[in-house]
Amino acid sequence: MSATAATLERISPPPRAGPAPAELSPLVTARVLAFCALAFLAGTRFASLLAHPPLARVLAVVVLAGVCAAALAATRGPTPAGRRLAALRGVIVLAAVFTAMLAAGAPAVALLPWHWARLERLVSHGLGALDGRWPYDGGLVQARVAVMLALPATIVPAAVISFWPAARVRARTNATALGLLLVLYTTGTVNQSHAGWRVQGALLLALLCAWGWAWRPRPLELPPAIACALATAIAAILLAGAFASGHPLLNYRAWNPFGTVYSPTSFDWNQTYRPLQWPKSSETMVEVASPSPHLWRATTLDRFDGVRFEHSGAPLGAGGGVPPLQLNPLFLTRATFVLRGLRSTQLLSPGEAVGASIEGTGLSHLAPIASDGSVSLEGAPAPSGDRYTVTAYAPQPDIAVLRASPPVFPGIYAPYVEFGLPAGTYTHGAALTVTGADRGVIEASPYASVYTLARDLAAGARTTYDIVAKVEAFLRRGFTYDESPPPSSYPLASFLLSSRHGYCQQFSGAMTLLLRMDGVPARVAAGFLPGTLERASGLYRVSASDAHAWVEVFFTGIGWVAFDPTPPAPAEHSAAAIAVETGPGAESHRPTLEAAKVGSSGPQRSAPAVGARSAAPSVLTPMLALALALALLLAAAWTLGALRLRRAFAGEAEGAAHELLRAFAIVGRPLAPGTTLAELERDLGPRAGSYVRILRERRFVSAQSAGVPSTRDRRLLRRALRSGRGPRARLRALLALPPGPMPRACEAPRRGPSV
Repeated sequence: MSATAATLERISPPPRAGPAPAELSPLVTARVLAFCALAFLAGTRFASLLAHPPLARVLAVVVLAGVCAAALAATRGPTPAGRRLAALRGVIVLAAVFTAMLAAGAPAVALLPWHWARLERLVSHGLGALDGRWPYDGGLVQARVAVMLALPATIVPAAVISFWPAARVRARTNATALGLLLVLYTTGTVNQSHAGWRVQGALLLALLCAWGWAWRPRPLELPPAIACALATAIAAILLAGAFASGHPLLNYRAWNPFGTVYSPTSFDWNQTYRPLQWPKSSETMVEVASPSPHLWRATTLDRFDGVRFEHSGAPLGAGGGVPPLQLNPLFLTRATFVLRGLRSTQLLSPGEAVGASIEGTGLSHLAPIASDGSVSLEGAPAPSGDRYTVTAYAPQPDIAVLRASPPVFPGIYAPYVEFGLPAGTYTHGAALTVTGADRGVIEASPYASVYTLARDLAAGARTTYDIVAKVEAFLRRGFTYDESPPPSSYPLASFLLSSRHGYCQQFSGAMTLLLRMDGVPARVAAGFLPGTLERASGLYRVSASDAHAWVEVFFTGIGWVAFDPTPPAPAEHSAAAIAVETGPGAESHRPTLEAAKVGSSGPQRSAPAVGARSAAPSVLTPMLALALALALLLAAAWTLGALRLRRAFAGEAEGAAHELLRAFAIVGRPLAPGTTLAELERDLGPRAGSYVRILRERRFVSAQSAGVPSTRDRRLLRRALRSGRGPRARLRALLALPPGPMPRACEAPRRGPSV
């Protein structure tokens, strides 16, 4: 038959009998069982992100995915039933997704399309409740459901990809499905302890071998494969000990043939109010392992001498020690510090220290915990590389709890409402320590206007928290961050009344002084900002430029609560500032990082709440999940496109001929009866007609010599189909001839032996 005599209606030979519907043969059953076993291991490992993981739900999701896989494997039927089978497969997949999400804990009503907004709120609220500390032991049902929904979102698609009847690209689809299960397994593994890793690793290796054998059963190669797997397992167990060690194999930070990496740096935490003299380099002071960011506290400044705040070193109360307080276990936190460039006998802590332990040959003995909750060493400063762990009390209660705190306080805290006045005629020539009750003496001193300001700010405040909030709000309006404030004999008075320029020392000192004048126990805390979170190691890298000062206020029945009145620094200043939520809409006192820093491995973003559960996952995690879903959809579309094109150009390219005929009809240009491929090639021209030419030669000359069109040929044909027909035709042409990877090689038509 010649090309000029054949019409498009006659180029397709009579349909050949396709294979009979597939039954669940022993081989298919083995594949389903291998898939379910690997999926159950991955699912249980991921579910361990929850305390008391719901293993019954994991098993239910895996069983439903296995049923879906078996049903898809049984839908291989003859070609005439292709559309019916495609519809049946779609029903199977939808049913599997729906039931698997029900098994994971999603409410049935939220799965209905018109209630998807409710499902989105459930997932968003659940993810927002997670704090990134695993396993999650909270009681919020939405949070547990949000974690469990990752199982049907990965296991069911893996089953569909792996068992969809598409033998031509089986290796590619199996790799995609296996990758999904391994991502699920790895996500659970890296966020959990490494207990039992040897057994889990051996089990994972065995299931991977079973997976590979089920899809490519070759008995003659089974013994060497088993030997190779055993050798790999033994070598992995022997080498894993070195990788599981707490010490790095190559400590690139500590290695420097020309000298030490971290030059010693020390700080004088007493306030001077002169131009900032703290070291401002990016040199690392400490590295901190902590479940959440905190203000790393070195010491407190409890005495105002009439000019500045300084550390008195005098214990408070009889017998010293930490004043007795009923500690709320929710506000206890622990952090491990690795010393780098910081040289000081004063150790850091995430709050008031209640316990500490040291590790390292260079660390001397710990001194008793001071009355202000600070920790120090007895002896010389520790060298770089040594570490210590501090358990501290850092309360961040709800604002309602702060407002309910009574305005009275134990007498042991009386020194925190005292402040000194400089010597003058009103003090008979000597410095004097007073409280806000000594109104006459204060009004005769240089701090008379500051005292009036403090009383004006406290007017109308009903609770201690209201006074603190009003003072902090005052310092956040009309004041400017400046590391070179103008000099003054009384720096805090000048800062509050005239210059209004300063840095953290001025802001923290002024707020503490105003609160003491109002009879509120307050002190200055000095240390470091949280620093930069390095995503690779999970450590906070605290540099010299993170040195900071803030305010601690005592609330009866609660303890010392941190406040930071310092506004954000200018863009060139690297230190991040801490702000407190205030106003009628705020429900809790949670200092948040306004300019938090994240390591160079990722873009900058706001860090989680200090001392509180992070709300960042409520935004970031859905975005990551959406990006992953889009990537999976693109991979699935690419795989299905490759499968479709490979099938279309197999043998006599019957599928490609039907596709071409439908494409012209879809774009609104149906071909007239009797149109031949040669005529169509001539009408399209030499560029767009190259696709039709290759198709004609493949069907009527030689499939082997003609080959297949290129992606460029297919793109030119699509462009010719939509030419001059508007944007709707563009979409129709894209649907009719979707882009995709053209097959590199196709089967030649099988012909019988010549006679």
